[in-house]
Amino acid sequence: MLVIDEFQDLSPLQYRLYKLWRDSQEFDHVIIAGDEAQAIYGFRGSTGRYLRETYCDKSIELSESWRCAPEIVEKAQEIIAGYGYFDETLSSHREDVDEVVDSLPVAGRTAEDLHPVVEKLVADLPRNRSVMILGRTNLDVQRVAKALNDLGYPNQPIVPADSELKSGLWYWETPAPEILHTLRRWLVGEQLYPRYVEKLLSTTDIDHPWVEHAISGSLVKYSKADEGYHEYPELHDGALYSPDIIDEVFDSPESTESVLNNIQLDDTRREALRQALDNTHDIRPDQIRVGTIHSAKGQESARILLLAGYSYRQAQRYRNKPGVEKEERRLYHVAVTRAANQLYIVTKWNGYEPCPIFL
Repeated sequence: MLVIDEFQDLSPLQYRLYKLWRDSQEFDHVIIAGDEAQAIYGFRGSTGRYLRETYCDKSIELSESWRCAPEIVEKAQEIIAGYGYFDETLSSHREDVDEVVDSLPVAGRTAEDLHPVVEKLVADLPRNRSVMILGRTNLDVQRVAKALNDLGYPNQPIVPADSELKSGLWYWETPAPEILHTLRRWLVGEQLYPRYVEKLLSTTDIDHPWVEHAISGSLVKYSKADEGYHEYPELHDGALYSPDIIDEVFDSPESTESVLNNIQLDDTRREALRQALDNTHDIRPDQIRVGTIHSAKGQESARILLLAGYSYRQAQRYRNKPGVEKEERRLYHVAVTRAANQLYIVTKWNGYEPCPIFL
């Protein structure tokens, strides 16, 4: 059996390979699955027409969403209405009444202008949940990641990729998350995760035996609950370090600032940590995932913040270049349907004009 998902995204070369497999007589059954309304890789030659034009013996059309709440499905339908992608109207399997779809014309260019929307997005966010913030371009992603850091909200890329890391999403790669977690717990006197402590101490330039052990990767390995290993910190309950380990190494620091000043990180990452530690929330970097709409394909989140602003050049391209509006509508259809419960559509931020789709 041959199964191919996301068939609408096949490039001409990939479609030729599909036909070779299909005609090889090596497969008793061939199953293809796709959604032409989600064909978003036109830049590599895919248009969705291969899904539309490929012969099949039996076709099953699904028009009911099990992910998205009813109001989100309505917004998704509105974006692609009139383009003939579905024979039936899209609907939601769910019967929620507390979902949120909100369009927010955020004026201004600063992080503070975006702050109220981010507060809405992460309000009462459970520890085991995350949100996604989606931008149209890598530049959008870079700008919103910087804004989040300025506001004290740690964040990570949706999909680790060289292009996105170069666009400013490298702030919260290891060891930054481990340092943040350790210092937050130290501030309130909670016991510390050994591996995270080892990561923090391995970045310091303080002359202390425990730092040397951390750098060599032996600190946790040889820590014991008994008194036989005097050169290593004691593990409490056989599992955690006392917050006193920070006081011992950093000579009873008065604040996290004293610790940060002795950590070997570049100034940009140090400042991101400083802002996150100054904030009153306890959001982890992996709870706010940032990326382009393309990077979020195939993923979902209960809450989505969608940056739907256009630069002047993007707006001109949308209005004047044939085929662009249809492709952009498919792209924003994908963006909207990443959200399960809450969708916040932000326009105008950073000096942009609203994407015409959301006017």
